Amino acid sequence: MLFEIIGMVLGALGLFVGFLHIIEILRVRRQAKAQAEEMKIHTNALEKQTMTLDSHTKALERQTTTLDSHTKVFHTHASSLDRIMRSLTTRLLGTFPEYYEDITDLLKDAQEKIVVFCDHAAYGSFSKRNIWEFHYHYTLQRQLKEQKRQVEVTCLNQKGRRGLVKDQFFGAGKDLEDWKKDPDFMIKLQETLSAQSEPMRAEEITEEEFENIIEAEEMRTLAELRCAGAEIHEISADVPLYFWLIDSGTSRARAIFAIPSFSEKLVEYGFITEDQGLISAFEQMRDRYQKNYSHGSALLRTDAQSLVKPE
Repeated sequence: MLFEIIGMVLGALGLFVGFLHIIEILRVRRQAKAQAEEMKIHTNALEKQTMTLDSHTKALERQTTTLDSHTKVFHTHASSLDRIMRSLTTRLLGTFPEYYEDITDLLKDAQEKIVVFCDHAAYGSFSKRNIWEFHYHYTLQRQLKEQKRQVEVTCLNQKGRRGLVKDQFFGAGKDLEDWKKDPDFMIKLQETLSAQSEPMRAEEITEEEFENIIEAEEMRTLAELRCAGAEIHEISADVPLYFWLIDSGTSRARAIFAIPSFSEKLVEYGFITEDQGLISAFEQMRDRYQKNYSHGSALLRTDAQSLVKPE
């Protein structure tokens, strides 16, 4: 009897434990089902995001294709505009010194004659020392000595050059000490001083010494060009524009001309031209200035080195 009671209790306990297991299995099943539903929702959302991303990608590809097409059209228009600009007989090159190397390239192309009409024979020697020394001035001398080209230079005389230097550097109440505060000016000044026979420091020179150095550079340039065979004309009147002309009277005739503004900033605008009427007008202006304002092609006999330091 006791064993039967114990058996019944153990059976009941077994049934209870089984019941608990069933309840736990059902709970786990419900959780698994819920997780599956949540996974399904996330999967659907991911699929929608993937479709949206694919749509955006295709739209971006279309935009890229359109941009490529516009870029090609832009390059085509730019090339056409460049051809149109180059076909013009006269076009803007820029402001000084942007067009300075264009001048040296023009001088190199001369086959017969070079005509220079400007304020200073050593044009650009202070602003662009290396280009002037190794390209501009070197090309003029090479064309004279080696290529046997005719070179004619018309520039201001000594009085005119000195007056222009004063106006350019010391006009509007500015003095050399003001200029010495400009780092770019000091670099240019030291480059010029380094080319002198006697070493000088940029910080130590006076206004008079500066003017004498610039003029000494002019006189050396004129002397070297004349020695090489150039025809030199020094004039006593200010010139309204400057020009560099090659091979006038031929199909190769071209000129670069600069128009100074004569404002406080002294901006010069450079142009290149193949217009034969304009080139002819330049030559007529040169002839008129040489006739009315030139006092012969002879250089002043002052020793250039004596101008560097005042007595």
